[in-house]
Amino acid sequence: MKAEDYLDCKKPREQRQYLTTGDFSKLRTEGVKDIIDIITFPVVLPEIRLITVLKKISLSENEKITKRDLINHMRINEENKKIFGYPGEITSEKKVNKDERARIYAWLNQNIINKLEKDWGLINIHKDGKNSWLSLTQKGRDMLKYLDMDFSCEIRN
Repeated sequence: MKAEDYLDCKKPREQRQYLTTGDFSKLRTEGVKDIIDIITFPVVLPEIRLITVLKKISLSENEKITKRDLINHMRINEENKKIFGYPGEITSEKKVNKDERARIYAWLNQNIINKLEKDWGLINIHKDGKNSWLSLTQKGRDMLKYLDMDFSCEIRN
């Protein structure tokens, strides 16, 4: 049997030869042409806290999510605070003075927002006058689809 017998469509159907799935009596290949090494490379994924924020933003796609919303979710319980990795104390919003609020926003921008926007390109920041809100880019949606996993450290409401 030759490859031309399978590929030559000009021959009448009766003269063509076909391989059946159960026909292992005939040798299909012979020898090894070449051996090549398969290059391995590390797959780099965002930190779990960044993935968690992506998940939170994706759950809020229908409504605008702000940085304040993310900070409020950090406030809800200690587990959320640990997931985000905020080193300081987050008290209720009413007890926060101006300096502490600025420190929390600066930390959020530096450690979460900038990494997601500039380093990974997974979110967009939309400015609406004085206010801003976050949304996922197509790359961010694709990342979440790719990671489609059970978030054991999902943000608690």
